[in-house]
Amino acid sequence: MQHHLISFLKLNLVVSFCIVLFSPTAQAQTMDDQQIILDLEKQRNYAITLHDEKTLSDLLDEAYSGVTASGKVVNKSEQLAIYKSTNSFVTFAAENISITVNESTAVVTGTLSSKTKSGTVIGQTRYIYVYLKRDGKWRIKIGQETVVIKE
Repeated sequence: MQHHLISFLKLNLVVSFCIVLFSPTAQAQTMDDQQIILDLEKQRNYAITLHDEKTLSDLLDEAYSGVTASGKVVNKSEQLAIYKSTNSFVTFAAENISITVNESTAVVTGTLSSKTKSGTVIGQTRYIYVYLKRDGKWRIKIGQETVVIKE
């Protein structure tokens, strides 16, 4: 009898987990968060082009840690200085963006193309950013960029 009760409880636990995991609410939450992060990525690229330090500062977590395409380890203030020093005649376009959301953590990968105002690509990096959601707001906690070398 006890064996049947334990089996029933295990089955009930698995079914409950599946209901939560595959519920429309959980899926909708993930889809909403994916769209929010996609929008934040667009804001980030536009803010880099405009040297919009306020927007960029708001996107980076206070404890941000990143690795630039040249291999330098940077904190938030150093990353903001890099953003500020970009050439104002260069625009940035993110492509091949992939976003994976798991509750309060999201991983974003993509390719960032640097372009002249006329649209000529002058450089590319592949990147990965880890976003954390705290107090209902997504912020970039970790970043890594790698230069794409054309062969």
